[in-house]
Amino acid sequence: MSNSKIIGGWKGDAMCYDTIIAGASFAGLAVAGQIKGKILLIDRKDIGTIPTSACATLYGVVKKLGCEDSVLSILKKVKFHTASCCTEYKAMEPFCVFDYHGFCQGLAKHFEGEFLKANIKGLEGDTVLTDKGDFSAKCIVDCTGWRAALGTALKDDFVNKKSLYFGVETEVDCDADDFLSFFWDPEIVKLGYAWKFPVGKKTRFGLGGYENGKALKDNLTKFLSVYGKEINGVHGGFIPVKIRKPVIEKIFLVGDSAGHAWPLTGEGVRQAIYYGQKCGRIIQSIVEKEIDLVTGLKEYADFVNKHRCYHEFFSGLQWLFFRMPNCAVGMAAKLFGRGWPIRFMQRKYKKWAEL
Repeated sequence: MSNSKIIGGWKGDAMCYDTIIAGASFAGLAVAGQIKGKILLIDRKDIGTIPTSACATLYGVVKKLGCEDSVLSILKKVKFHTASCCTEYKAMEPFCVFDYHGFCQGLAKHFEGEFLKANIKGLEGDTVLTDKGDFSAKCIVDCTGWRAALGTALKDDFVNKKSLYFGVETEVDCDADDFLSFFWDPEIVKLGYAWKFPVGKKTRFGLGGYENGKALKDNLTKFLSVYGKEINGVHGGFIPVKIRKPVIEKIFLVGDSAGHAWPLTGEGVRQAIYYGQKCGRIIQSIVEKEIDLVTGLKEYADFVNKHRCYHEFFSGLQWLFFRMPNCAVGMAAKLFGRGWPIRFMQRKYKKWAEL
């Protein structure tokens, strides 16, 4: 954060900014990196600490953002396991696994503003209430994650807990292969999937699904035992996999606050940055008085809603996969995992949230 400064709080009347961004992970940093002016970025923790993400995405995304130094492994092949078979794919574009702290710090280099470590207490009009003081702005963005702290302050029932995945992950010493591996197997997790991501001489094992955190942690223990390993610390959290309203009253919502992660895969890194950058560019137009706030809110909402069909597509696949016999999922993976079908799907997968 070479172009920003850290502030300690404020007492008295609310301090005024052009833009306030609540939440300083992928979405918040993506928004902040597009805006010039008087900006306040608020988070309850230091930037790049306490990861909740599996931190895997297309390598081209990380490279385009200038965050290559955070990359831990580059993977050109994917394995999809079911209970009865395994299918291998060659990725048209490499995936990568990255270090959360390094990636966030790389994004933060593009942020020119003030950072405040504080807890959000609420929202009154155009004023964000925190335990370090109150702060006002014309443009306010909620990037606080699945809890949507500002959105919930405006709409009590905004968060639907029935649409939340839960993900847990651990990193252990383990001989790594060169595959990004996914497991769709009810013996590992009933309503969800597992993954295995190599990072140098270590491997990240994780589970995501609709089961509660304790059940997933127990299943993760069993999953690791297959490889003769034990849990070495766990991180994770809820993942909203149903798209929400991108705007509430005069508030923009981005990333997990807006349910931007795709159903089925639970992928949210690329989407948080994709929608975050668009939101930031719109806000910059508001700051420069090229458009007014109402127009900007509508433009952002229209942009997100144009992509709603992609979220519905993955939601439909999720509904289908949960109801198909596991052997049928494996057969479908083999059928569509070769020739033009897999190339077509990979092109669409990239295009639907291309930076």
